[in-house]
Formats: sequence, structure tokens, C-alpha cells
Amino acid sequence: MARRIQGMRRRQGFTIPELLVSMALILFIMVILSQTFVTGADMFRKLKAMGDMQERLRSVSTRLRAELDTDHFEDTLLLGGGKSKSRSRLSDVDLRVEPPPLAGFFRIWQVSTATEGTDLYGVPSYQGSNHFLHFTVRLKGNRPESYASATLYGASPLTSPSQPLFTAYPADYYQPNNTYKNQWYEVVYFLQPTGQSANGTPLFALYRRQLVAVTGQATSMMNTPPGQQPNTNPPSPYYNDTPPPAYAEVSCKPDYSTGYSTLYFNSQADLTVPQRRFGTDPDVASAGKLAVINGMYTYPRLLDQPGTASFQWADDLLLSDVVSFDIKTLYDTPAGIGTDFVDLPLTTDPVAGGNNTVFGPLGIGVFDSWSQAQLPPPGSSGNPYDYFNNWYNPGNDKSLPLKIHVRALQITIRMWDVKTEQTAQLTIVQEM
Repeated sequence: MARRIQGMRRRQGFTIPELLVSMALILFIMVILSQTFVTGADMFRKLKAMGDMQERLRSVSTRLRAELDTDHFEDTLLLGGGKSKSRSRLSDVDLRVEPPPLAGFFRIWQVSTATEGTDLYGVPSYQGSNHFLHFTVRLKGNRPESYASATLYGASPLTSPSQPLFTAYPADYYQPNNTYKNQWYEVVYFLQPTGQSANGTPLFALYRRQLVAVTGQATSMMNTPPGQQPNTNPPSPYYNDTPPPAYAEVSCKPDYSTGYSTLYFNSQADLTVPQRRFGTDPDVASAGKLAVINGMYTYPRLLDQPGTASFQWADDLLLSDVVSFDIKTLYDTPAGIGTDFVDLPLTTDPVAGGNNTVFGPLGIGVFDSWSQAQLPPPGSSGNPYDYFNNWYNPGNDKSLPLKIHVRALQITIRMWDVKTEQTAQLTIVQEM
């Protein structure tokens, strides 16, 4: 017995089967850990992409909310009996029973909205690819941030009062570094196709264009500086009929009444006229139709304009890879019925308050605060284009597109991340 115990020895290591089993377990654990790491990294990448998109959307939302929350008009409506009504915001103007404002404008343009489907809760999803917002902003206050500015570009320094734009302005409107400042400007938010797609869905870029208006003038029409002559004939499409590069950030257009040989610098009162606004058809009978670019009604970017490429302006671009810029409107109908946030009715529907011979046949939903102006005729003869006596008359090209009372807007922006193939969406609800 003692010999048998003495002959037994303690084992010093693992057997080959045990080593193989342990190696298999280690490899299995490593595979699990690696897959967990890959999944975590992919999730982190998607969360970061979502956060980046949300941050970009928030920056656009901040700017858009700030401009929607400002005054858009300057007008006092006499009610009779010694009473008056100040109209500075969109909800102050009831176009069902009131005339258009005398200064400033607000336009919503909708060509088409595609319903993509509904989510698990039955909420519909829309794709707005031809929706635009175009309006005036009136800033208040005396601080530097209370003024919009426009850089004046040219081959030589522009100094007051040698240039026509500055011949009758207070000194504080013009700065010696080729900058013009004012508290009124027109701004437009619009889409343009990028040529890319998100799994077959077209992608767009969202642009914001700002043009500083001109105030303090008895008349806004002035001669064009030498060497800055616009086109002598209105070309087609109309977006090419733009001011010279020196005034690309100022609200002005070639003047139809002088054969497009001079510029017309817009005041806030001039901008009530649709044809005088940025990106619109300048023909006196057009009622401000937009240009058609790539088969779509849209506005030009700075780089789309002749002679501007050398300046390399990129300030217009807000977001790329946008799937949808959708605008819904809460308004009161002529019958006194309030709507939810819906698309604008077509301007061919008299029951909905629209019957305009320009926009109606196009099937476009347009809200426009419109004008009371009387435009001079082209040249020296002919009758003026009279908005004043026609703004409420149905069935003509000088009537309001829609006689409604807008109370609030709902704006939904959806964008696409190419790398992660996911979307982010932001909805803005703004009382007007």
C-alpha cells in the first residue's frame, strides 16, 4: 500500500482535450465581445450622426423662429369712429375683410405635397419638395444686431454719395467698409434639388436668401452706376434678370418701366408688389410668378446668377441632404371656419377664398399679403397696373390669391444622413 501511494504523482498541467475546450470557450467569448464592440460602435456612430443632424436642424430652427417671430408689416388701419388698428404681424392682417398692408409682405407658396404614409400611430408623413417661405422682416432697436447688413461688391470702393444708392441716406445707413445697414429686409427659405437621392427619394438643399431693403427715399428708382448695367431685355428664365453683382445682397431689380436699363431699389412699401420681390417674374402682368429651374418653381442661389461666381458666396446654404421642407397653415376660412394645420387650398377655389387668374390655372396654393399699389406702365404711356382697385375683386390677375386669416404655421424639416442611412426630423409650430 505504501508503495502504491509512493508511486502516484500529482498532475502538473492540462490535458489536450481540456486545452482545446478552454480555447474554444475563449474564442467564443472573444467573438461575443467583438460583436458587442461592433454593435456598440455602430450604435454610437448612429447616435452621433443623429445628434449632429439634430444640432444642424436646431440651428436652422433658431434662425427661422426668430424671423417668424418678428414684425413683418408696418401699417395702421383706420376703423372709423376715431379708432385704428396697428398691423405689424401676420395674424394682425385679416385678408377676408381687410385690405393688404401698406408696407411689408408675407408669402407662402405650395406647389405639391406628397403623402409618404403613416406611422404606427396613424400620423401621416409628408414630403414637401416645392414649398417656399418669403417675407419681410422688420428689426427693432438701436444695437448693431438690430440692423441687417448688405456687403456691396464692386471693382472699386463704393463711397457715399458718389453711388446712386446712397445719395439721400442718413450717414448711419452706410458704413465706409462697403456695407449698407437697415432694419428692413426680405428673406426667403427655399429648396433646390441636389441631384442625389436617398434610396430613390430625391434630396434637396435648403437655402436662405436675405436682401436688405431700402428706406428713407421719396422714390426708390435710381440710375444704375456706370459699368453695372443690367440686361436691356428681360431674358428667360426670369431668374437671370437679376441686379448686377455689386447689389446682389440689396433688394432691387431691373426696372421694367425703363426697359430694364436701370435698377429699382425696393423700400418696404415697394415690396408689397409681388413682381418687385426677389426671384419673381418682373413682367408687370405676372403677379409675381416664380422662375422655373430644373422643372420646378424655385428661387436662384447666389451662384446661379450671372457674374457672381467669382465672389464664392455660400451664405445661402443652410442644410444639405434635405428630404422635405413642408409647410402647413392654420387659418380661418372666408366662412369663418378654423382649420387645423393643413396645406393651402388651391387658388381656383372661390369657396376657400381664392380665384386668381394667374395662380389658379397653375394649380398652386399661394398665400400672399398682396398689395394696394398702382404700378406705372412700361414706358411713358398706358394705364397703370392697378392693385389698389382690384385687390379684392375675384377672377383677375390683381386679386388676392387667397382671402384667409393666417394664425399659425407648422414647418417640418426632414434630412437624411448618407453614411448611416437614417433621417432626422424637426417640427416648428409658430404663432404668427
